[in-house]
Amino acid sequence: MDKAFIEQGFDNKTLYVLMPFILAESYASSLLNRNYTIKMVNNTTRRNFITSDNPVINLINQENLNEKLYMPISPKKAIYLEQSKIALNDKNRHILESVNATKEEILVLNERIWERKERFIFALEKQDLEHKLTFNVE
Repeated sequence: MDKAFIEQGFDNKTLYVLMPFILAESYASSLLNRNYTIKMVNNTTRRNFITSDNPVINLINQENLNEKLYMPISPKKAIYLEQSKIALNDKNRHILESVNATKEEILVLNERIWERKERFIFALEKQDLEHKLTFNVE
């Protein structure tokens, strides 16, 4: 490692701590420059979002193949990224939106999470999984 770099107080441990923040900022900037809208999906129903060991899924729109990324972050919140239809320089463009999901949408999203799991599914309550299980959850 460069001696001047170490003299400034940076070492591998410091870089290891800082790197996630640098990458997150870089990724967020990339998303905004590619004209994405970030939607916070609110779940106000009794049904919870489930997640898995593969929590980020691409809900590709088959009509125009636009990338749409979905990731549940709690039983009642999820993040949904999609390309905005509004021009990047339009003043009416909102980068962050909040939307409410219906029970039907939650069931479809949970089904997609289930289909794309590697091995594990995580749920808050056993009834969130009962429609998929063929054995009794204790």
